[in-house]
Amino acid sequence: MRTTRHWWLFTGILLVAAVLFWRSDASAWQRPDQGGCQSTPIARKFSGLVYQGSKPSTTTREPGVLVQLYGSNTISVRGTLLRGFTSNSEGYFELAWTACGAAADYAYYNVVMNASGYQSTGAQAGVGGVVRATDWIQYANPPAGTLAGNAFWVTLLATQSPTATGTSTATATATPTGTL
Repeated sequence: MRTTRHWWLFTGILLVAAVLFWRSDASAWQRPDQGGCQSTPIARKFSGLVYQGSKPSTTTREPGVLVQLYGSNTISVRGTLLRGFTSNSEGYFELAWTACGAAADYAYYNVVMNASGYQSTGAQAGVGGVVRATDWIQYANPPAGTLAGNAFWVTLLATQSPTATGTSTATATATPTGTL
């Protein structure tokens, strides 16, 4: 009888504690190592196209070009590499990033075309973005959501091709023979 009374008392205390410490924000109970945020996540997606040639030509899209997303709290610094994406067969790229709350957010997001073998010839920012260089688009405190309409233009770098050079080869010459 005494053990049963202690069990009910213990259960009652646990129930009261659970009610007192209950939080309506379900995400607060998620563990960070399981992909959950301790605060409201801020999701953004930066997308666009890579074109071959010079701006504003959009006739040929360029696949296989590396575009990267950086986060920074300084306007003139590209910052920390967050994501990279190689443009697909249609020249399309998409860089998604979720900041786990305002404390983990960056003041500036930099979309950078970083492709070896190419010369960057131009850039165009989507709404809210600013072109910082022909290979760099910057967003200052962008809103959550999709930030589309970004574009980069590239040309292939000229490669040194071997030059044909003349090679001398020995040729046989006829030797006169004496006749009688």
